[in-house]
Amino acid sequence: MNEVGASLDAITAASAALAVMLVTTALGATVGGGRDRLPGTDTVVGLGLAGGILTLLAVATRLPVSLWASLLGVAGIVALAWSVWHRRLPGGLGFAAALLVAAPLLAFATMGPATMSDDFAQWLRNAAYVFQYDSLPRPDLPPSPSRWPGYPHTLPFIVAISSWLTGRFLESAGPVANVVILASVGAAIGDIAVGERRALPVRLAVAAATVGAFFVLFFPELTRNVLFSSYADTATIAAVGVLGLLGVLLLDRLEEGRDADANALAWRFGLAAAALVNLKQANPVLLALLMSGLLLAGWRSGRLRWGHAMRLLPSMLIPAAVVFLVWRHYVTHNLTAGEMAFRPLALWNWSSAPDMVRSLGEELARNPAFHLLMWAVTLAGLWKLRAPRRPEDLLAVTTAVVWIGYNAFLIVVYLGSMGAWEAVMAADYWRYTPHVGMLAVAAALLWLRQLSWPEAVRRLSQPLLLGIAALLPVSLLIAGPQRLSAMGKVWPMQFRMVGRELADILPPNSRLAASVEFDYSLTFSGINYDLHRFGRDDRNLIFWNEGPITMAPFLSGEATHLLVMDHLGSRDKDTDLLGIPPVVNESALFKWTGSGWRKVHAWPFPRASKAK
Repeated sequence: MNEVGASLDAITAASAALAVMLVTTALGATVGGGRDRLPGTDTVVGLGLAGGILTLLAVATRLPVSLWASLLGVAGIVALAWSVWHRRLPGGLGFAAALLVAAPLLAFATMGPATMSDDFAQWLRNAAYVFQYDSLPRPDLPPSPSRWPGYPHTLPFIVAISSWLTGRFLESAGPVANVVILASVGAAIGDIAVGERRALPVRLAVAAATVGAFFVLFFPELTRNVLFSSYADTATIAAVGVLGLLGVLLLDRLEEGRDADANALAWRFGLAAAALVNLKQANPVLLALLMSGLLLAGWRSGRLRWGHAMRLLPSMLIPAAVVFLVWRHYVTHNLTAGEMAFRPLALWNWSSAPDMVRSLGEELARNPAFHLLMWAVTLAGLWKLRAPRRPEDLLAVTTAVVWIGYNAFLIVVYLGSMGAWEAVMAADYWRYTPHVGMLAVAAALLWLRQLSWPEAVRRLSQPLLLGIAALLPVSLLIAGPQRLSAMGKVWPMQFRMVGRELADILPPNSRLAASVEFDYSLTFSGINYDLHRFGRDDRNLIFWNEGPITMAPFLSGEATHLLVMDHLGSRDKDTDLLGIPPVVNESALFKWTGSGWRKVHAWPFPRASKAK
């Protein structure tokens, strides 16, 4: 019964998140574009429209966020009915094909709880705050426990709305939304590659190639950890790719003198741009680089009609500018420490620069396929600057500008905003650089379209393409459960189980000290998240020790409980100091009796498991 109940819970969670994303896509399908809307871009356009409206209303009024979300939901259902009546499938045929290809990922997205530190520190906390208080953080409400409550709330809104639909907080709503958003990019690339032909095998193959690129070329950690999280990185990757495709198509329409179609595409571009800046704090930089790349590509191609292009800029940029400025006003007047900031130039991490450069080189060596693709397309884009003509040439030029500019921006962030240790490690470079990746993937797939294939291959194209399309979901079903599902992560599954049970075992106002084997910051943020989870009124203070436990908290009577998490028996020094039995292959909870520590609970690790 427990397994049946868990399966039903997973289906309920997936259905709620899918419903939210379908309504969002239906809203995007109603906006402009005419016959050139690229239906695969509906999801990102809908994110810009729905997320932007919800942000503006949540900031401007004190009415419940759920009220505005409900009204948007009604509008989305009407838009869906209108689309069905007019045979205008939201997302188009390519979107349906991409969801079919990505179906195993949707299943994996519902398996297991959150396992990523930023989910515990900010993304899920931001969503839980909206879910609990039906409002953004305000001075007259309890303070947000999030580390960065000032981060844009598009993804947290999706999690909160999905949770309202089911009446319980859904950690899996973010992963489901990310899979849908990733699938939409495959549909969008298929739209521009296939054109108006309704060739299902081609669309299935392009969708599989696009989603497959996310697994093969992008760093594997991105696939397993970031895709199946509530991070906004996957949506950022999608938004950048969609903006590149819409921008290239818009340049084509300007060259052809199809002003009405260009105007409609400009509005779709503007809403996709609003989605981009409303996902992550640094994304306005990506938008600025994208605009620069598209303008450079249009100028060098000779197809840019500057007078008309300048008239299109308001519709391309005003939606993003309004959302960005309103959110900045909200953060400035309601939050004291809501986001990252740059330090004065004299306090930058200049001494860390040599180590940072070495770490960047190591990151390139860890994922050579992705960086080879990015630099190959970048070099091709620089070469094509002489006279870019085809859509793939324009995409390559745009990729070159964004890739070079974004790497320069990341270096500035490491030096001027992050801590010295983060600069030395080039922290999360593997997670940030793929933000540009779909531009290069789209350019490469469009170049493949132009190749001259042998006649034998052309005759067998239909079964070959269907075989390619089937390869990804089949391989995911075979290898995915252990390699992709959160349930295969032994250490995160351990500390999530421990944290959840600790929240019920520990009395109110307990003071917990802990010693863990490794991954201190992740384990700390995960257990802290569960101890302070939604609906708990007490707040358990945690003393955290990232090395051998010092005796000070215990001698002064500060700690009431002790947690030792040891998978390999490496905490013997700590247990000896504290006079407790060795802890091996388990997490053990001890309680202070006044004269010593008494073991009160234990959580064994799975047999023959590896912690990482």
